[in-house]
Amino acid sequence: MLSDSERKVAKLYGVNAVLFPKRVTFLIDESGIIFDIVKNISLDNYGESIIKKFKINSGLDSNAQ
Repeated sequence: MLSDSERKVAKLYGVNAVLFPKRVTFLIDESGIIFDIVKNISLDNYGESIIKKFKINSGLDSNAQ
């Protein structure tokens, strides 16, 4: 999680908003490569969803869709 009160990082990643901050999750692999961007965040299953995406990316999820 990153706190970006000056919106410098948001501008660099193209997610800067005028009045309210956007909630965007960038999933970054061990090599520092962004492998997914989650823009539509649902708090109902957010944690499970993120864990699944990391498992799929690393090849650990045999039930990948």
